[in-house]
Amino acid sequence: MNIYNTKNYSFSSIKEKPFKLEKEIQKIFEDNSRRILCIINQIGS
Repeated sequence: MNIYNTKNYSFSSIKEKPFKLEKEIQKIFEDNSRRILCIINQIGS
């Protein structure tokens, strides 16, 4: 029951704030890109 309520809350938050969600996703992608670049640099050196 708690899980269901949490999911509903998250979904309504996302619908209300798509811009905020977009920013979060963008941040995650940027973090991942930095990690990938670090790994590539380590392999290259």
